[in-house]
Amino acid sequence: MKRGKVFLVILVLLLGFFTPYLSRISGAIVHGSDWFWSYLPDLSGFLFFSAFNLISLLPLVGAGLFFLFGRFKLTFVLATLTHLIATFYFHHDYDLAADAQSAIGLIFIPIIVGGITLAVAAISLVIELVIKKYKVRSTREVSLQP
Repeated sequence: MKRGKVFLVILVLLLGFFTPYLSRISGAIVHGSDWFWSYLPDLSGFLFFSAFNLISLLPLVGAGLFFLFGRFKLTFVLATLTHLIATFYFHHDYDLAADAQSAIGLIFIPIIVGGITLAVAAISLVIELVIKKYKVRSTREVSLQP
């Protein structure tokens, strides 16, 4: 296991952790700074929101482990892109001031993003396993021919 791969996985996990906050920057241009700071009311709010945000990172951790120990690059890349795009999509225009129950969405959004990321990671892992199996089989067939 190379240090570069470990650094990449840690960097992706940190980026995935801060993506909900980074996605609010584009809305802050239109709605003002209160739009951005609505996700960071105080330290306890940050910790509460971050705890639920960690749920969506679990499939990304799994894909990172497959990348580190199993050389599954496609799975890691697709899981990372899916997580970042889905997190950005769901958080960039989510208005906490719209309703009294809006904060409940901060619990369900990470669960939905985690489910989407898990599905994409599982499908890409199966595809990558099939490709590797076919590649090994085809190289064996070529080497057996005179």
